[in-house]
Amino acid sequence: MIKHAIVLLALAIIQLSNAGRVLFAQPTSQSGAASYYADAFNGRKTASGIIFSNKKFYAAHKTLPFGTLLKVTNRSNKKWCVVTVVDRGPYIKGRIIDLSKAVADSLGFTLSGTAEVLIEEITIANEQTLLPPVARRLTFPYLWCGTWSGELLVYDAQKLKMKIPMILYINPTIDSTRWEWMIQYDTIKRHYELILDTATNVYAIDEKNGIVIPVGLFNNTLVSSFDVQDNRLNAIYRFTDGGIEFIINSASISSLQLCGGELYHNEHIPRVGSYSVSSYQEALLKRE
Repeated sequence: MIKHAIVLLALAIIQLSNAGRVLFAQPTSQSGAASYYADAFNGRKTASGIIFSNKKFYAAHKTLPFGTLLKVTNRSNKKWCVVTVVDRGPYIKGRIIDLSKAVADSLGFTLSGTAEVLIEEITIANEQTLLPPVARRLTFPYLWCGTWSGELLVYDAQKLKMKIPMILYINPTIDSTRWEWMIQYDTIKRHYELILDTATNVYAIDEKNGIVIPVGLFNNTLVSSFDVQDNRLNAIYRFTDGGIEFIINSASISSLQLCGGELYHNEHIPRVGSYSVSSYQEALLKRE
């Protein structure tokens, strides 16, 4: 009975590793030939559902789960870059990976058509040794996964009002387009999900109560802006070498002040609406 339970547990761990990117197994490392996509594939739907573009750093692999991040190194010139697995292939004998033309150009083999490469799976455990700090910031959301904690500093217009323990927990789910996104303020937990629309490559925070807030990803920074009752809020998450910086400010919508909208020295000045910012919060969350 005990032996049977251990076997079932091992199978469950393997399934989670493959489906949810919970990386218990040894990261993949392969050497072999790489080729790149012809321009005719632009605009076609990949096996993952993402629309292919030769201008993006995409890759096809026979078995690795969609969304897997790989460091690909050209063995002849040592050039490397980070790609995301979005498709299946290649199906030509001897080739281990198909790359977008942008990747092939970065690795320097568009003229030869193929190159001998080393591919290494990037995980939370090994990203610090595989990648320099700047490259690590670009691997959203996989390398953001984990538990982050710190102190949220809450200010009003006058001074620091309070300090609140804060935890941010990000983890893959069995759905490769959704990540658990749990925020805890002191003892209050808010269970959200980060979701990816594969048709548009746009992320959003699903609060799982009918509220879905689109978020913009700019390099290593996640930004959202939304209204709640009379408050207009701007929230920022920034991934840095020191941790995740969290900033949120709010202004009263009823404090709207209008100006401009007239001629000034023969120049038409656009109408501008501004709000009085009434609250500011910030935290530096470090990985536990």
